[in-house]
Amino acid sequence: MKHGYGHGPPAKTSGRSEAKTTGRATKTKEKQVQVRENAAFRTIIGSVVAIDADSGQLGIDGLRYSLLPGSIADALEIDPLSAALSIGRGAFGLLNREKVSQLIVMVEARDSLGLGNLNTVQFSLELVDVNDNAPVFIQSHFEIYMNENELNFPYAFTVEAFDRDLNDSDNTRIRYSIIDGDLRSNFSIHRVTGELSVVHPLDFELLAPSVLDTKGLGHVRPINLTVRATDMGTPPLYADTRVVIFVHDVNDFAPTFTRPSYSVAVVEDAAPDSSILQVQALDMDGSSPNNVVAYRIQSGARDKFVIDSTTGIVSVVLGATLDPDQTHPRTVRYQLEILALDGGVGSHQLHASVTVMISVADVNNKPPVLADPGVVRVPENVPVGVVLTQLIATDLDERPIIRYWIDHAASEGRNEMGFLVRDENVTSWFEINTNDGRIRVVRQMDREKAETIRLAIRAEDVAAATIGQTASGTMTIILEDVNDHDPIFIQPFYRRSVAENSKRGAAILTLSADDADLNRSITYSLDGPAELLELIHLNSETGEVVVSGKIDRERFAWINLTAKASDSGMPRRSSFVPVFIQVLDENDNNPQFASVPSNFSVRENSPPGTVIGTVQTFDVDVGDFGNIVQVMDENDETPVFEARVLELHDARVPLTTIHASDRDDPTTPNGHIGFSIQEGNEKGLFRVNISDHSSAKLSAVQGSECEHDASNEAIQLPETVDLDEPDELLGARDPVCYYIVGGNHQGAFSLDRIQHTLTVLLDTVEKTLDRKEQASPHIIVVRASENCDLDPEVIDSFDPADDSLLKVVVNLRDINDNPPTFERSITAIP
Repeated sequence: MKHGYGHGPPAKTSGRSEAKTTGRATKTKEKQVQVRENAAFRTIIGSVVAIDADSGQLGIDGLRYSLLPGSIADALEIDPLSAALSIGRGAFGLLNREKVSQLIVMVEARDSLGLGNLNTVQFSLELVDVNDNAPVFIQSHFEIYMNENELNFPYAFTVEAFDRDLNDSDNTRIRYSIIDGDLRSNFSIHRVTGELSVVHPLDFELLAPSVLDTKGLGHVRPINLTVRATDMGTPPLYADTRVVIFVHDVNDFAPTFTRPSYSVAVVEDAAPDSSILQVQALDMDGSSPNNVVAYRIQSGARDKFVIDSTTGIVSVVLGATLDPDQTHPRTVRYQLEILALDGGVGSHQLHASVTVMISVADVNNKPPVLADPGVVRVPENVPVGVVLTQLIATDLDERPIIRYWIDHAASEGRNEMGFLVRDENVTSWFEINTNDGRIRVVRQMDREKAETIRLAIRAEDVAAATIGQTASGTMTIILEDVNDHDPIFIQPFYRRSVAENSKRGAAILTLSADDADLNRSITYSLDGPAELLELIHLNSETGEVVVSGKIDRERFAWINLTAKASDSGMPRRSSFVPVFIQVLDENDNNPQFASVPSNFSVRENSPPGTVIGTVQTFDVDVGDFGNIVQVMDENDETPVFEARVLELHDARVPLTTIHASDRDDPTTPNGHIGFSIQEGNEKGLFRVNISDHSSAKLSAVQGSECEHDASNEAIQLPETVDLDEPDELLGARDPVCYYIVGGNHQGAFSLDRIQHTLTVLLDTVEKTLDRKEQASPHIIVVRASENCDLDPEVIDSFDPADDSLLKVVVNLRDINDNPPTFERSITAIP
């Protein structure tokens, strides 16, 4: 077959080629090649032959074949020399006639070893059908419902399958058959149409029970058939499906009594609702409600008997008596007609009947009558042996023998809250005389355990012909309270604190006590020195203690009293607990001089530091509130700078600015003035910051910072402040230890952790610290800890937010440790 020319990339030669295909082809204009859709890998399906008028590699010798890219190219392979076409590795899933029946293949031929002129040929690849698809049912399974005993389905019931192979071929022609489940050959199926038919009627009762019985569907039983659809291909393929036929039970059996008749004798004193006999009927239907039997008395009961519709038990009607002496007319025999009906509806309901004969036997059936025992009130402390009451029972029989007893299982005791008492058998406090019915106390009673006891009393005529001739009653015993318990405070002692100068009415504490007796109206009182009692007020009913007078810690550090709780019983009972009230200090007292200072005399040549007198002051407050700082003013015309520092003063704000003057030239070192604190700063609470040559700022050191000049003496660091009030009951506080945790890398400082003294090791300082190299102060970080057995970790920097840290500023003073040096060895003067 000839095709038009194709042109590729420019080449040095040109020529003309023709291509034609060989293989199984059809007679259409377009070349066609057939191949089975399931052809195996490397199956040869045909070849392509091209001719070229040129010679050598420019001609037939240089021809090379390839498949043009396309959807089918991955499914085929072509030999580049022989042009033989075969099934490729990628054919799996692509050569499927059920998806596409015909494919287009494009083959290219190039001369010059595949680099020269080209031409293409196109042919169609027709896939030949193979029976590779089994029939498929249109549903996963098929269901239908029908009644038992029916010869036909309620409608035409057909199963259907289809085949994806080539239409109108043996591969798609399907035949149906029943292969499983039709154990009694009740069904048939048309082998071509798949329609199912009933051959023999179904009997529901012969079918095996199924899981539907447990799901409340016992009236339906399934038949599971397996139907097979087989095609006529070679080899034939098939598929199976499940066909479920649900068979409904039909009410086709009537109930049948197990006995033709019944007879029974019953005593005349048969208790109401007591059972006399039971009738039974069976229904052979296979499911509910068809096989559920219900019973009823059709006639003869005369309002004396009733039957349980479910169980068939015949009983005496509630409120009825069989005593012939109380029946009018006197009757000793009853004939009942009882029906058994199944669960059918309307005209489909079936039934059966049976006769029951009941004879009444005369007996001594008059029970005793117990007089109401009533209510007995008795004090809880009544002695053992006291008779509380006597029970009386009567019997209309001629010779009754009555015996009494307490039914402890039916008796109960309840406390004053109405709750059952379970931890003690309170009914065992009492005993009854079985012959005369006298009830007496046999154990000591306790109202706090049980206030109300209800005794279940029984009286029986033991001479009666039948068992159970008894009478019952309830005797209620109410125990009256006796004041035999002291009030009990909910705490063994009370310990509270109150700030001095608290306002009147300020709450301090609330006393609380409870009483097991009924006399729970508890009143409270306090006992103690009058000067203490006038400071507080106690609400005798609520127990609330509040401030009523001026409380001064300097007068009374503790208010120790005794609280009393008394009940309202007769006689009254009381209990006591100690009350400790600690008075917390406030800074409400000014410092005072122990004596008014007088004039002091001193020799004019006395050296500095000479003691010329002592001034004593005191403050009745405690702790920091009682620490006094004395400042002495000198009348020497030298200005004294004073500043008041509050406890919460911001250390960043200077207290004051100090000015001084020097007549020397301020531009030279001779006119520069240095400032330092000489006295009164032993605790390092203040520091001086030089502003310029003639002024400096006096500042308060923050609570966590102090400043010292380096010296070889021990420096006392500030003590820690514990914001908690001391507990006088617990004694002294634990010691606090100081540790250097930062700034001592060179080991120039030593700290006594117990005495809190810092020592500068001058030898080490001279080697490690040089003011010329370190002009700024040296910072040391100290940590305070109550754990004196464990050294804390070293930290990198000071954290102002950590109250346990102290920053120590060490000022490095310059010393004359360097000789002068000339800038030039010789200076010429002109």
